[in-house]
Amino acid sequence: MRLREVPISLFAGLIGLSLVSWWLAELMTPPPEETKADLEHSIDYYAKDFIRTEMKADGTPKSRLFAVAMGHYLDNNVSEMEKPVMLFFNPGVPPWVVRANTGTISGDGNEIFLGGKAWLSREPFGSDKGLDAYSKNVTVHMDKSYLESTEFTEILNHPHYTSGTGMHTDFSDGMQINLLSDVRGRYEF
Repeated sequence: MRLREVPISLFAGLIGLSLVSWWLAELMTPPPEETKADLEHSIDYYAKDFIRTEMKADGTPKSRLFAVAMGHYLDNNVSEMEKPVMLFFNPGVPPWVVRANTGTISGDGNEIFLGGKAWLSREPFGSDKGLDAYSKNVTVHMDKSYLESTEFTEILNHPHYTSGTGMHTDFSDGMQINLLSDVRGRYEF
């Protein structure tokens, strides 16, 4: 049998059958799986009046974090906060208080970034007159018990004034503020 002897309807039927098979294969193929990059940046949970407390081994509070609101994002595992306030506790002295406009908590909870203007303060006690420090963009390293900033920082320990660029503050024992460069001060006695 030669090609000329095969009826055209057989060719048309074979072409039609192949088109229907292709269409069914496309229809039955599952869509590609979503990758992490395809996930939309949206909140998967949200909390108002958020509070997080970290405890010491003896059961006393080490730090406490408050926020007006907190939203967690699934795609990057980061939590964003509105108006966060952190308290750092040490025995026998009032807590250090750190306030900021915004904040983010890393996925593992060890880094807390306090964005915008940050205000560190400690109430007066005993002969200590209290202290206020102003900086910007402060990063708190919870696992290492310190906070830092690369920004200009001012410290007011009334009536004394100190300023400098960059700040490193260890809050594990007493929380002392160290300015890193361009330090200037005015001290009145």
